[in-house]
This record gives sequence, C-alpha cells and structure tokens, in this order.
Amino acid sequence: MCAAAVQPPERPPRDPRLLPYLQNRAMIGAIFSLVGMHHAGDDPNPRPLPQSTLYDFKRRCAAAAPTGSGPAPEALHFAFYADRFRVAPEKAITVPAEHLWWLAAAQDTVLLSDRVTHHYTEIAAVDREGGRISFHEPWPDAFFLLPGRNTLGIEARLDPGLSISREEFLRAIAGLVTWDTPRLIEAYLDAFPDRRGNSDTLLRCGFALLDAEADLLAPFAAGLCHAAARHASAAGHEWAPLAARQTYIAAACGVYFAIALGDAATREAMQTILRDIVAAFGKASLEDALTPPELARLAVAAGNGRQLDTAIAFCNKAAARDPDFEDAYWLRASARAQLGSPAAVIADARRAIELNDAALARLAAERAAIDPRGKWELQWKDAEIAGRRGRRESELAVLLQGWLMGGEADRARETAHAMIALDPSRPVGHLKLALVERLAGRPAAAATALRAAIAREPDAENRARYEALVAEVEG
Repeated sequence: MCAAAVQPPERPPRDPRLLPYLQNRAMIGAIFSLVGMHHAGDDPNPRPLPQSTLYDFKRRCAAAAPTGSGPAPEALHFAFYADRFRVAPEKAITVPAEHLWWLAAAQDTVLLSDRVTHHYTEIAAVDREGGRISFHEPWPDAFFLLPGRNTLGIEARLDPGLSISREEFLRAIAGLVTWDTPRLIEAYLDAFPDRRGNSDTLLRCGFALLDAEADLLAPFAAGLCHAAARHASAAGHEWAPLAARQTYIAAACGVYFAIALGDAATREAMQTILRDIVAAFGKASLEDALTPPELARLAVAAGNGRQLDTAIAFCNKAAARDPDFEDAYWLRASARAQLGSPAAVIADARRAIELNDAALARLAAERAAIDPRGKWELQWKDAEIAGRRGRRESELAVLLQGWLMGGEADRARETAHAMIALDPSRPVGHLKLALVERLAGRPAAAATALRAAIAREPDAENRARYEALVAEVEG
C-alpha cells in the first residue's frame, strides 16, 4: 500500500495591509464582469494588439504601486511563468505549472494561452478543495476557454461565474503576476524545499526583489543571490558569474541601506556576503561586468548612504561604458553638488539635460507611432514621458544649485524660469526662483515667487510654511 503524497502547505494569506486595495480591485472586477465592456475585437476594423509580456505587465503594475511607499513598503509585484517557457532570469521566476496553482490567489492577473490565443484576466477566487478557479472577466460570453473556442479542449463554465478546473488551469496557464511581500518567497521555498537548492530559482527570486528598485529589499535579495551563486559554482553552472554579480549589487546596496538606517547588524551581514563573493570572484571582475544601469543603482545606494566619493566612482564607470547614459551625469552632478564642485556640477547637469532632450524626442516619436485606439498603450507612454520630464526637473534643480555655488545668480534665475516652464502648475520652480531672488537681495521678487508657489501647493502644511517665509522676507 502506497503512502499518501505529502501536500505542501497552502500559500499564506496576503499581508492584511494590502487587503483594502485588493478588495477595491475585486469590486471593480466584479462590476466589469456583470456589466460587460465593449470589446475592441468587435470593431469593423480591429487593430492588432501589441505584444505584452508578464514582465511588461508587472512593471506597469509596479509603477502604480511602487515598492518603498504605501501601506506595506516592502510589498512588490512578482511575475511567475510556467517553466515550459524560456524567460530571461531577470524578467520572471519560472516554476512548474503545478506550483502556479499553489501561487494563484484572488486578484492576481493570469496569462492564459491555448498556444494560439493569449489572454490576460483576473482571478476572482480559487477553490482548492473543489479544484476550480474563477475569473473576473469583462467578456465572459466570449471567453476563449469556453467549449469549442480553444485548441486545448477546455470547457469553461459560465454558471455560477466563469470558471475552469484545476486540470484545465494547468494546461492553459502561461504565468501570473501577484502583489505580495518577500514573505511569499520564503513560503514558496518552504512549500517546495527542493527549490532551496535550485540556483536558477534562487537567482530569479533575487532578481525579482532587486527589480523592485527599493534598497529595503536588497538584504533579502543578497541572501537569495548568494545562495544561488554558491549552488551554481558548486555545480559548474554557467550562471554562476551572473549570480555573483547580482549578489555583489544586492549586498552593496544592503550595506549602504544599513548605513543610512544605522543598522549595524544588517551592515555586518551584508559585508560578510560581500567579502565572501569578492574572495570567490574578485572585485574587479565583478564590477567590470556591471551594466551602466547597474552601476547607477549602486551610485544611488551609495549616495543614500552618504558615500559620495563611492557614488561618483560608480558614475564615472557608467559614463565611461556608455557616454550617452543620462543617469550617470545626473547622479554624478547631484553627488558633486554635495561636495562643492560648481564647475563639474554645471558640466554634468548640462550634459544630462542634453541627453534628456534626446530621450524626450525619442519618446514623443514612439507615442506618435501608437495607434490612437490604443488607450492603455498611450497612457503607459504618457507615464513614461512624465517620468522623464520629472527627471529633467531634478536635472534643472541641480544645475541651478551649480550656478548658485558658482555665484551665477542670473544663470540660476534663468534655470528657475526653465523649471517653471517645464510644469507651471507645480510649486517647485517658483520656490527655486524665490531662493535665487532672496540670495540676490531682491525680497519683493522673492515674495512674489513664494506667493506663486503657495497658489500651486496642495499641502496645507507646506502652504503655511511658505506663508511664514513670505512674512520673513517682507519683514
């Protein structure tokens, strides 16, 4: 008589801090399922849909709920693919399809496919005991997994609610995106302990944490990547150097994050990992293989930890590898401004703004090429353009600082007006102008600029502070 297979523990409930946001999303999904929506495919001349990977979708979700802010600062979006698909390790975590059933939870977005049709939809509920999964689907009557509509022979049910069986889910699932904390990774590794010795899984999990671009997750990522590097090296895996580089990035960011927090225990733990990985692979070989964006990531972390010379050194390497990499000049200007080097600050800030011009022109051309019916694609591109314009505001601010450091009040005033022109509705340019005018000994002009900032400031406490400054300047 065979012993019963041991069932892994279920996916733990999500952090309760996330539940109000997920419940709102569930309510919206239920409404869409009930009322239906116009389907673009019903148009007389439907447009071809652009390709969108789970990683693309994850990044767009992350932009709406960035790690490091909100109710649970450590929460992030994960992208998981079924391991029958080939996916770069930095793009997603690949797992057996059976593990996706374990991971699936209400309000996750799933990518389903019958190898001809590929469709994103949202999970409404997972009945693990009954072996069925249901969806919030805006077009339930046209769902491609209904009987006779797909190549896999899947027969989705419409009553009660749109659902498919566990077996059908495993055949159709390509992957999913979920919002959770790093605790999900620990729970997954506890549920499937063989994955703790799998360097590919560990590296992908480390990449997922690093991709959230928040240094509070760097210590978690460092432990995963370090374990991946050890296992890969022992097995002679070709990804060992890649795992080592990601360990170096994560541990270094973890050190700087711990310095900023004054967390001696985390700092020592990260330094221990750094010493181990440097001894095994060599600091020069690790840093020489880093990309400009990875070097910029280290520069940001070092700057946050007040290691300004180190931040500048990382920027120097990034600019040397890609002379057109905007971030290198912007970050180096910001670090140099804190060290008092006006000529260097001005040169770097001007170069960053020049590259920003080129980036905005490229993005505008990309937007013009999008089909006007592509509402979501246009919104995503507009968000990308807004982010780049926000970067320009930071570059102008550091340029203004360079002019003031060099005693160039007129050039600083011009730069403040450029900040205002970039977005007249924001108070920041007017505040910078007020600073310039005050330092130039023009109190009336400073008060006028402050009043303009007050008219544009949504926060009552900030308005009160600016009003106090007006009184101080006029007094």
